[in-house]
Amino acid sequence: MKTSSTNQDLHLNPSLRLMATFRVLNEETRSLDHHDFLFARYPEFQTILLALAAGEKASVAFASASPLLLRDLESKGIVLLSLDDKNESIVIAQQPNTVVTITLFARYPHTPSTRRALVINSYTAASIWLLNAVATTEIALNKLSQDDINILIEQGALIDSDPPVTATYPNPSVAEETFLEQLATAEQVFIQNNGEAIPDKVLRLLGKQIPELPKGTIVWTCDAGTRLPSATLLSDKKISELIIDPKQRLVIPSVAAQKKQWQQKLSIAKIEFKRQAYAQLIDVISPAHQRALKEHVRSLVKNNYFGPIGDGQVDRRMAIHNETVTASIHHRLAKLVSLITGEALQASYAYLGCYLGGAVLERHVDRAQCQYNLSIVFDMSDEEGNAVEPWPIYLQVRNKPVAVNLKVGSGLLYRGTEIEHWREKLPEGHRAIVCFYHFVSPNFDGALI
Repeated sequence: MKTSSTNQDLHLNPSLRLMATFRVLNEETRSLDHHDFLFARYPEFQTILLALAAGEKASVAFASASPLLLRDLESKGIVLLSLDDKNESIVIAQQPNTVVTITLFARYPHTPSTRRALVINSYTAASIWLLNAVATTEIALNKLSQDDINILIEQGALIDSDPPVTATYPNPSVAEETFLEQLATAEQVFIQNNGEAIPDKVLRLLGKQIPELPKGTIVWTCDAGTRLPSATLLSDKKISELIIDPKQRLVIPSVAAQKKQWQQKLSIAKIEFKRQAYAQLIDVISPAHQRALKEHVRSLVKNNYFGPIGDGQVDRRMAIHNETVTASIHHRLAKLVSLITGEALQASYAYLGCYLGGAVLERHVDRAQCQYNLSIVFDMSDEEGNAVEPWPIYLQVRNKPVAVNLKVGSGLLYRGTEIEHWREKLPEGHRAIVCFYHFVSPNFDGALI
């Protein structure tokens, strides 16, 4: 095939991150359940998807999966497991009617960062090329048909102009300025050396959402009390001075004080939620972590990561579904919310909304995926970036409207599907960036999106 001049300008999207998604028919609901496995956390899916795309049997394709992962895949209805006659090895078959998809996360010119999908059985050659290209970063378009090239362009894997720059998290230029404050309340510290995978203990804190990180040595902290994970960049000299041992960290006065303070906060929140069906969480995100996140969400606005103004519910709101950095604390927030409500909950989805001056959130209740809602404010400012007074959210509680003023870094927990909530007009010239973290019961059988 002769490559056109347009094709010669194409290159792999440098922000591309891949995930294996299995769509499995739920026999009870007769709907498709989606199960995601991010390559950054499960690198073996690079090999698994390549084998499936090449037509290998499931027993061959999943041979690289660990026993623990295989049991997880079986519990989700993705594979069938059995022992051979000698009980020495596991024979695997893929469940029928399972749709295997490559999910693409990337930033795109003139559009928000989002996820797109490529069904490997429908686009075998394109899928194999993409999986190999991401692993080797080598581009050889002459091996693809024009149809395959077009589908890769459509899915954003191949682009002719670079996407917006990475939204800064953590920001190398100011990371060390706030790290001592961040470290002061960290009960655990983990080092991710440059080029290494995220440590397993950090992955357990992050759950499914892995933030896009800059190159360099990353220091992860786990805040005492909330156990929310956060990342920063630190010089080798500073790293050598860190206290890493968790037992030693727990006796640091500021760490012990933070842990005790959060025990008290949770006790109060439990009482408030039981008594009035909502609870405020002041500084649910520590001040140092919050400053990093505020800078990050401002960078999202500056670099046009958000969608168009008007997201279908609010005319003057832009939004990002499951934005990776702000969603990276969702898993741990689910643990925190479970302690307050007294009910074991799982994270549903996170919705980052940027309200512009004149925005009005009409009175409503949320859909089923939003059984519980924890709204956290990440930024509240004027056009020059100066802090402004909180923009109240209203709840209809026992037939009376209640106004709640949330400062940056604080959150409001309530039953989203039961309590009507709304916001009146945001003053002109103001901007509010709020993330809605949604939670559902473990037995929820709908899609978590």
